[in-house]
Amino acid sequence: MYTWGNVSILSENRKYVFIKPSGLPFNELLNEHISVVDLDNGVHISGLKPSVDTPIHLSLYRTNPSLSSICHTHSHFATVWAQAAQDIPLMGTTHADYFPTKIPNIPIPDGNSLIKYEESIGQAVSQYLDGIDYDASQLGAVLLRSHGALIFSNKGDNIIEKSMVLEQIASMAFYSKILMEQLFTPKNAVSLFKFHYDRKHGDKKY
Repeated sequence: MYTWGNVSILSENRKYVFIKPSGLPFNELLNEHISVVDLDNGVHISGLKPSVDTPIHLSLYRTNPSLSSICHTHSHFATVWAQAAQDIPLMGTTHADYFPTKIPNIPIPDGNSLIKYEESIGQAVSQYLDGIDYDASQLGAVLLRSHGALIFSNKGDNIIEKSMVLEQIASMAFYSKILMEQLFTPKNAVSLFKFHYDRKHGDKKY
């Protein structure tokens, strides 16, 4: 909606970030408007003024070498889960086809970090990633508590698809929670979910 959210892609030589400019409606966006930013020093090279969230993208690219593209959304159901401070649990094969585990809910920076708000968000996400068995592109997405979603990819041509799928599984989980007395991942389905993820993303994918 409106100008909410942004998407970026890293150049093949990992020197430049191409990102949606700030405050421009998507239906008015042209190639020459795209903001080009130096990854190392954050200097704006060309295009319109970069998104206000550019420091989040820069921080994540610098600390997560698997990343080639990032999308930030305030999509309806993903943001509902973010605002409820809840993870999106892995409950079905649709989720498992794209994401290997739950979509975690990451706490936003406290009041002491608001001066460098965007940088601190990137640092909080990277700190979480340091403590799990997946890199950013494998995990695929996180929720920013009280904020929205970040979606990750190791290539640029599927980042929008992954963002749309995240919204769909957030919706499915939301309605599943309404129907179930207690939301949970069935224990006997864990191997099935891993199979679904591995057949699309594993070493022996087919």
